[in-house]
Amino acid sequence: MEQHSFIALSLLPDGLPFGLEVRDLWPASEDEVANALGVLEQRSLIEGDGPARRVFGPLLLFSRTKRLEVGGQVGRAHDAAILRTVTESIDVFYDRFVTQNAPQESDKDPSAKNKAIREHFHNIHASLDRRLDPSTDASTLSAAETVLRLYWAYHNNLSGYRNPLSSARDAIHYLGKAQSVFDINANTTKARQCATYVATILWLRGEIGRARKSLEEILSSSEPSGNTADDARQLMEVKRALAHIDYTQGSIPHAVTAFQAQAAAALPAREYDSYVKCLVGLIDANRKLEEFDDVERDYEAAKQLFDQIAVSVRGNAIRGYAYALSMQGRYGEAEPLYMEGVSLFEPVSAFGEAHCRRGLADIYVATGRLDEAQQGFDAAMRLYGEARKERSLGVALVGLGRCNLLAARGDVEGALREFRTVIEFCDEQHERFDLARAYELAGNVLFRSRRSGEAVGNFRLAIRSYDLAGCQRPLERVRRVLSDSEPG
Repeated sequence: MEQHSFIALSLLPDGLPFGLEVRDLWPASEDEVANALGVLEQRSLIEGDGPARRVFGPLLLFSRTKRLEVGGQVGRAHDAAILRTVTESIDVFYDRFVTQNAPQESDKDPSAKNKAIREHFHNIHASLDRRLDPSTDASTLSAAETVLRLYWAYHNNLSGYRNPLSSARDAIHYLGKAQSVFDINANTTKARQCATYVATILWLRGEIGRARKSLEEILSSSEPSGNTADDARQLMEVKRALAHIDYTQGSIPHAVTAFQAQAAAALPAREYDSYVKCLVGLIDANRKLEEFDDVERDYEAAKQLFDQIAVSVRGNAIRGYAYALSMQGRYGEAEPLYMEGVSLFEPVSAFGEAHCRRGLADIYVATGRLDEAQQGFDAAMRLYGEARKERSLGVALVGLGRCNLLAARGDVEGALREFRTVIEFCDEQHERFDLARAYELAGNVLFRSRRSGEAVGNFRLAIRSYDLAGCQRPLERVRRVLSDSEPG
């Protein structure tokens, strides 16, 4: 009977769908469950990565609903003790497992860790679910710490890393529960860290209004926790996130000032990843302002630290600089950098690789390699799909590239249809610079097609959007083109 029970348990799925209990999938008696638990305990099958790992999730969910029932029956105290011993051991196992295997930002290649965590993800959640009620209990605090260590596993999913894991909704749910635990234990630093991660997730999901509000609340309510280094690091990240929001949806010159301030704080603190992230923000912002000398300076500063930063941060610096070179028509220099970016991102991040493939395709259009460009845009779209970014600015920029490709092939109407789609997306997402760029490019196509009246309307809208974003040089360039294109 014990062998039969163990086999039946081991055949259960890895975790249970919401609302189901063990009896729904395996209608055995509580006696058989208790016997099977005893076998697990006696044989130490919860140690290491043994064959019992697939039963942990069901056991945890079962124990949550059955512990009181079993313990309350006459003569069942021994069974309840077994149940408690096994589930507590499972909790310890998963806390240690996450400590050893959860990917962190500093990992050069998080794929292997992602895979290991992914195999246990439902069961890890089951372990957290049974413990994350606000209390000062040691096991509850351990569960909250486990949530923080899991954050980069969630972040990899949100950032388009390969072998993605669960969902943003899960991440927000568990971080919120962990924050409540840290609050009741007066751990201000870690409670604030949970809140910062939630705001970052909202930002990555495109919920910019909620993200900005959360970040501003963190800044306004931040009191020193006693750990000044951690406090400074956290507030630095909050301010950098706000700078990124300004960079996409606010004033780009204001974002440059904010990035410069955060870079100046990060470097002496030896927060090299944070420092280079600020430089990447400066590279991207200054290329939009067409301050290309500043782009060169910041990229050279970032290169000095390439051997000390996460591969994704390095890849983003290379990608941003390649984009700036491409904007200047320096395609021979930009192309090998994009290829280097592909080689860095290919093992780890479909999202990062998609950006580089898109950049290469733009170069192919500009240099007349139209079939290669089509293949590049198609590859970028597949990668954005793999990264679960089917609706993102990256996809909109593929649309812009395809507009130019269609125009190069003489399909003006097809290009204009694509422009309208991109313009609608950028307008809806308040992406001011890219909205302006779409209007400008559409105006160029219309002007070359001798439809100067329509071109003028697009150029005027481009000027308005460049002005809102604070991009003076692009604005003046379009004004010069406008003066040549207005009828009469």
